[in-house]
Amino acid sequence: MKKRNVFWGLLFLLLAASLLADGFNVFQNGPSLMKLGLTLLLFVASIGSLSPLNFFGVLMPLAFALILNAEYLGIYINNWPVIAGTFLLSLALTVLFKRRKKINFYTNFNNGDSHGKTTETIRGEEIKIESNFNSSSRYIQGDNIRNVVLEQNFGTLNVYFDKVSFNEEGARISVDCNFGTMNLFLPKNIRITNSITTSLASVNQDMFNSESTALHVYLDGDVSFGRVNIHFI
Repeated sequence: MKKRNVFWGLLFLLLAASLLADGFNVFQNGPSLMKLGLTLLLFVASIGSLSPLNFFGVLMPLAFALILNAEYLGIYINNWPVIAGTFLLSLALTVLFKRRKKINFYTNFNNGDSHGKTTETIRGEEIKIESNFNSSSRYIQGDNIRNVVLEQNFGTLNVYFDKVSFNEEGARISVDCNFGTMNLFLPKNIRITNSITTSLASVNQDMFNSESTALHVYLDGDVSFGRVNIHFI
């Protein structure tokens, strides 16, 4: 996760430097090596977001690349409307075509679309929780938990794995967090593999020592313009 965040940080640093240089007419005799390199980097970032499909990661770099090279393409671009329009287009596509993890069966489905704060206890082996445009807390309980899918859009979702035992062969927790914050509170008697990917977002994990023989929990999914915090209790 840290390497990906460094990549995006360097990308926007180069983008800012190139746009400022253009604003001060530094590049008057043709495209600079910095601009060419940045354009290539933007295309690489866009292609890298195709799998898993991340509309913000695909479209926003292309918009910036187009803005940077508009003069050499012979087209006029009003920068901020293009950036805002691309942002809204990415948001619309994310809402319409949400990235889903394939899971065969859920014993519990919870949809927290209502506004305001909500709290609920959920039981089952395979669980799916959605929370949109609100602040909510969910307490997961049960034995032999195998799959948990968590989705948060524009808000805060706190998920407490309270009085749970995971499947002996391993369990999977998949997250989809967009423009919000997700806080996961996991038991200490597990070991985890964290494969969550980020786009202009962050994943923060508490440090702790777990035994190699502890049950294995796999974390995956995507975070865009948001934050996932992993705590152990």
